[in-house]
This record gives sequence, structure tokens and C-alpha cells, in this order.
Amino acid sequence: MDQVLRTPPPPVDTSTAPAVAAATFGIEADGAIDLGSERDRAFLLHGAGEPGAVMPIAVMKVSNAAEHPDVLDMEAGAAFHALMVDPTLPVAQPYPARDGRYRAEWASPEGTHWVRMYDLMPGTRRADPTTLSDRAVIEWGATTARLGRALR
Repeated sequence: MDQVLRTPPPPVDTSTAPAVAAATFGIEADGAIDLGSERDRAFLLHGAGEPGAVMPIAVMKVSNAAEHPDVLDMEAGAAFHALMVDPTLPVAQPYPARDGRYRAEWASPEGTHWVRMYDLMPGTRRADPTTLSDRAVIEWGATTARLGRALR
């Protein structure tokens, strides 16, 4: 099994995610919602909205300490390549860090992690696949095919 899958996820939670975003990308957020992930940590960063509402800012991903930075750079490059080939493809765009790379270093007691920021995509957090309409499944398939074609 890959070392990335054996290494625990980064020690970031919804209470510490805004501080990590500010320290690494200078993004000020009032809170974070955990988006779930298998080997890293992903959060929807948000500002304060009307009472009971949040204003989404960005998606932050904190890499697993075993993840190689070249893999993360490849992910950013793949997103930009797909958008260059198919500009209307719904692909989240990475944000550049202060040094121009698309990742910023963050150290924890468990090791070095890379933080990445992405713009927001329309939609909902998660859906039970058994409740999707035929139209939704067809659109998902069409988008997946476009992505595959764009990445060739």
C-alpha cells in the first residue's frame, strides 16, 4: 500500500483551518467546514454572513505529509491544462501562493504539509448517488468525458 494512504491525515480541523489559511495564503476566513477526504484534509473556508448563513471564500486542501510536492504540482498543472484545452469545463482553479507556486508549506508536529487553495465551484457538498436523477448522471458522465478529452 502507498505510504500516503498509511500516513495519518494532517492535524487540521475546522477550528484551526482559518489560521492555516491566513498563515499560508493570507486568506482571512471566519470559519471552515470539513469537506471530508481520505488522505489529506479539505475545507470550505467562509466568512460571516447574515445570521445562520456563511459566505464561501475558497476551498483549502492540506496535504498528507507523505504526499510528494511534484504530485501536487502535477494536479495544478492538469487543472490549468484542462482549462486551456476546454475553457468552459467546470474545473476548480488553483490560487497562487505568495511565492507564485500553487502550494504553500505548513509545518506541524507530524511533518511538513503543503496547503493549496482553489476557487469555488457551484453545487452542493455531497449527494447520495442513489438519489441522482437520470439527467444528473448523464451530465456527470458528459463532464467526465470532457475532462478525459482535455487531459489527453
